[in-house]
Amino acid sequence: MHTSTSEVYGTALYAPIDEKHPLQAQSPYSASKIGADMIADSFYRSFGLPVSIARPFNTYGPRQSARAVLPAAIVQLAAGRPRVRLGDLTPVRDLQFRRRHRRRILGDRSLETRDRRDDQPRLGPRRRRRRGRGDDPKSDGNGRPVVRDGARLRPKKSEVYKLICDNRKARRLTVGARAIASRTDSPPPRPTSADRLSDYKPDAYNL
Repeated sequence: MHTSTSEVYGTALYAPIDEKHPLQAQSPYSASKIGADMIADSFYRSFGLPVSIARPFNTYGPRQSARAVLPAAIVQLAAGRPRVRLGDLTPVRDLQFRRRHRRRILGDRSLETRDRRDDQPRLGPRRRRRRGRGDDPKSDGNGRPVVRDGARLRPKKSEVYKLICDNRKARRLTVGARAIASRTDSPPPRPTSADRLSDYKPDAYNL
């Protein structure tokens, strides 16, 4: 199993994104992932190695980088900041909790078939999320404004404005994923507890 990323598609040319969507490297990160995908594919073609390439859409959960949108917002809220500072508020993302992501990967039955290369199933939910709250990206739902912070903006040509997943193939390829993952799940740490909050810098955006 090779875990790639939905960032290899760049801003969606059409939505939802399916297996036929072209690859667009809009950042060095996505370019490196495309290169890794091709290396994995070459091992299938050269040596018959059974390979499955999964391209999960935005995954969130414990121990995620504090640069990501959800941890950035949570840390600022937990620290009692009067406003939540994020980057561009217009991008649209499919978000999935890391447990759902793991269930899909553990249940990928394409790996049970020898001499097979799967066509990069998309791993994502069926609900859209903007970087704000519901239909209003300028509020956190509790009266605190969400504002755009210029220091957190990605370069315009690099920003991915729409990542929406067509996960029908992934749902067909994954079997027994819930039962497998339930045996390995453990309660996540509480990132807002005082001892953990001190590990973060709510007012800094570290590259």
